[in-house]
Amino acid sequence: MRPMSWRGIVWAVVAIVLSGSAHLASAADKAQIQQAISRGAAHVRANLEKKDGAGKSFAYVTLLKAGEPHDSPLMAQAVENARRKIKDGVYQNPPEHIYEAAVDMTLLADLDAEYKLESRDHKYKPEIQIMANYIIDHQDPGGSWSYPPPRRDEKCINGDVSVSHYACLGLWAASRAGVKIDPQVWTRVLNWQASCHNPDGGYTYWPKTTIGVANGASSMNMTVNSVGTM
Repeated sequence: MRPMSWRGIVWAVVAIVLSGSAHLASAADKAQIQQAISRGAAHVRANLEKKDGAGKSFAYVTLLKAGEPHDSPLMAQAVENARRKIKDGVYQNPPEHIYEAAVDMTLLADLDAEYKLESRDHKYKPEIQIMANYIIDHQDPGGSWSYPPPRRDEKCINGDVSVSHYACLGLWAASRAGVKIDPQVWTRVLNWQASCHNPDGGYTYWPKTTIGVANGASSMNMTVNSVGTM
């Protein structure tokens, strides 16, 4: 995953939409903020049909966070976009692998606006469970996640910080939807994450290597990913 990819850009938009906090209001009033969000959402909507794979999943999540009604035709389309990747009870290996599964799970988990863990099952729990199984089944023995062959580089032997971060985001979404995650899944990833930082305390893209983004040096992106995972 290269710096400033579409993933980073879209999640930056999502983070801004989610924050809505007082420090943003100090720089611009609420009307200006909403206008900026609306313009961004309009751009995403206008380009939706040009997207596929994880790019399309990201676009749907962005529109949901920007205020798209949960019961709109567009969100029904988003649900079908996620569901059609499930065949015979298995989430098929998509082009973007863990990234795509995690975003699809986040979309479905957040679409059931009426869901309360204590009162009833989540509307999309069966689909989310299948996607969670996909992520859990791809956890490496050491606790991390990475791309599967043939996209997995043979030099990536100690896990992939970025992919692992998305795996945890997806499993977090599954937990919000009432899916039970074996505590050992969390224990393995925490042990891995705690063991693979650089001497300066930061993290690189592929731990204990000098290849990939930043060539083994700690970077802000990967350190934020790791802290977020833990």
